[in-house]
Order: sequence, then structure tokens, then C-alpha cells
Amino acid sequence: MTNDIKHTHDQPNLPKEAVRDIMSFWKEPNIYTFDSKVKEIDNQWVRLSKTHFYPEGGGQLFDTGILQSGDHQFNVIEVQSRGGEIWHKLGKNELSEGTVVTGTINQDRRDKLTRSHSGQHLLSAVLWEDYEIDTISASLAPEISNIELDKKIGIDLLESTLEVTNQMVLDDLPIYSKYLQEMDLKKFNFRGKIGKQSIYRLVQIGEYDFNLCGGTHLQSTIDIGFLAVSKIESKKFYFMTGAESVKRINQSIFDQYRIARILGTKHHEIVKRVDDLLTQKIRREKIISKSMQQVVELQLIGLGFAEVGEFKLKFAQVFKVDTPVILNTIGELASNEVVFVYDDDTMFFLYGGDSSIINNLKTQFATLGLKGGGKGSLMIGKFGQIKTTKILDMIKSVLVNNQRSKVG
Repeated sequence: MTNDIKHTHDQPNLPKEAVRDIMSFWKEPNIYTFDSKVKEIDNQWVRLSKTHFYPEGGGQLFDTGILQSGDHQFNVIEVQSRGGEIWHKLGKNELSEGTVVTGTINQDRRDKLTRSHSGQHLLSAVLWEDYEIDTISASLAPEISNIELDKKIGIDLLESTLEVTNQMVLDDLPIYSKYLQEMDLKKFNFRGKIGKQSIYRLVQIGEYDFNLCGGTHLQSTIDIGFLAVSKIESKKFYFMTGAESVKRINQSIFDQYRIARILGTKHHEIVKRVDDLLTQKIRREKIISKSMQQVVELQLIGLGFAEVGEFKLKFAQVFKVDTPVILNTIGELASNEVVFVYDDDTMFFLYGGDSSIINNLKTQFATLGLKGGGKGSLMIGKFGQIKTTKILDMIKSVLVNNQRSKVG
């Protein structure tokens, strides 16, 4: 069982009808058990004469719990607001109108949601005040919540945001609510927007942040416990509060030691070690690439050769089809020369001095199911399961037919 969540409220002079609109879960967030009466039923949904259950809204998930009548318990699996009234969805509903019930809220879930909501206000406030990054939306859950922003956020910026935010947590800043009418709103420079209402609730964190909000909140930033980030996306990040954040931090620390052991370095030198390894990898890849080019160049020196009438067909199997290396090695071809190069990965390279001949070959290649691309005198593609001897025979046949058409 967690400690009761408390929250301080400033209630100025308001009309009676406005005071009635102050939600019970705003005024008394530490009440988890209450007595009430069923006022209305709609299949699985129940409306009570009074309730402390929080309905989903403002990014914060709904409360769960039970309604008990005598020896019978009914699970509250969802809570929503409809037409200004709070409705409770039961897993199984055997209640009737007028039945007296005792409501019990899942305190652990509520407290986690409350910590997440106050933590989100603090994070959003720091991002706005220090970096002018606005919060588009927030999704607040018991374990992992997220904030979507209007700009991309980098690791360094988020790291500095967390440093400032967690210092505010330790500073034990008061969090309290003010209840205002529309005429009072202009007195505050607040974040967030809200539709027209009979009463407006302004949640204030020290003198740092003012935000219109309908969610549940803590009494002080110290009750947030701690804030930790679990995932970063382009314009969104995920965070945790309280015990969940401590677990995350501990897990990260132990993971650092495990990674350091694998890398053969100290845990605080992981970044430097990884940077060194990446530099070495790039250097080795350049050496390997250069060596592969040299291998291909050597293999091309031994090009096979076949005379097909007036045509000269050159062919070779290489380690890897590398178009720039091949073009550079074979140089410019005469109009009666054709080069066919292939590798073990079923890639092929076809090049000729006369683009019309290559276009004829492309047409014939298609009849074999050979796929490839290229413009003019060049074609590059995959030959798959087709034997290269069959491809070479086709090339020779096309060259023979081309010569006959000229003679004819």
C-alpha cells in the first residue's frame, strides 16, 4: 500500500453553482473508498450519486476498482465522462437503481497515474520555458507514459531537460490548484487550452508553471520520486516516475557494466570505446573495399575471349560485380565488343560498344526471365538459377543473328 496522495487547493469566492462543479477527485485525491448510491444504469454502465473515480481525460487513463453491495463485488473496468456525468463500466452488472454501494479505487494505479501526470507537467514546463518546445499531447499510464512534442528532440537536449526537472523534484516545489472563472484567466500566463466551462482549474508548480488541467496531481514535486526516460523517438519520448524510474535506472547501470565487460573496458568509458571501435570498423571497411577492388581488377585481367564472326565477346567471373571498377578496368569498347561479367551472388554486368546490340540482348534476356536495369549500352541485373553457360550461348546467338542481318 502506497502513502496517501495529497493535494493543496486554493478556493476563492465562487458562485455556488461553480463550487458544485469542483470534482471530488480534485479536492480529495487521497480518498479511495466512499459510499454512494446507484442513480442510473445503462447496460454495463452505472452512474452514481457521487463518485471519486477519475474518468479518462486530459491524457490520463481512468481509475479502476470495485463497487460493492453487501457480499457482491463488481469490477470497475473503465470510467468515462458523458454529458458532464461520470459513468462506471462494470465487468458484470447486477446492480439496480437505488442500490447503496461502496466504491473502492485501485490506489496503486491511481497513485502511479497521479505521479505520471505531475511529472508530465514538470517535463512539459521545462521544455517550454527553456527550449520553447511545446507539448502536443501526453498519454499518461501507470508504468510508462509518453509526451509528443511539436519539434524534434535530441539526446543531449533531453538529458539536460531531465537534469533540470529532477532538480525541481528535489527542490520540493509545491503543487496546488486554483479554481477560477473565465474573467480570472487573463491574470495568468498558462500553458494548455481548455473549452468553455463554469469553472477552470489551474494547476500551479511553485512559481514556475501554470497549466489548466483536469487530472489528479500531487502536493509537491518531491512526491514524483524521480523521472527517467525509457525511449526516444523523433518528436516523442517515453518516461517513468517513482519506483519504476528507479528500476529503469538500476537496470541501465547494470547493463552498462555488462556491456563494458563485453567490450573489455570500464563502464564509464563505454562511449569512447564504442567510438574507437566504429572508427576502426570504418578504416577496415575501406581497406577491405580497396582489396576487393584489386581482386576484381586482377580477375578482369584474365577475361575469357570468344570471336563470334566480327564480334569479340569477353567474359569473366569475379568476386563481386562492382560497376565503377569494371568500367574503369575494361575502358572504352569498340562497336564490335561485348563484355559479360558475373559473380557468385548471381549479379551480372553486360556492356557493349554498340547500344543497339545491347538493346537486342536485353530483349532476349527477358525471354529467359533475366531481370535488370541500365541505360544505353549497359545492363546490370540478377541471373538467379539460370546457368551462365546458357546466357553466354544466348549472347553468341544474338551476335550471330545480328551479323547475318547485316549481311542480308
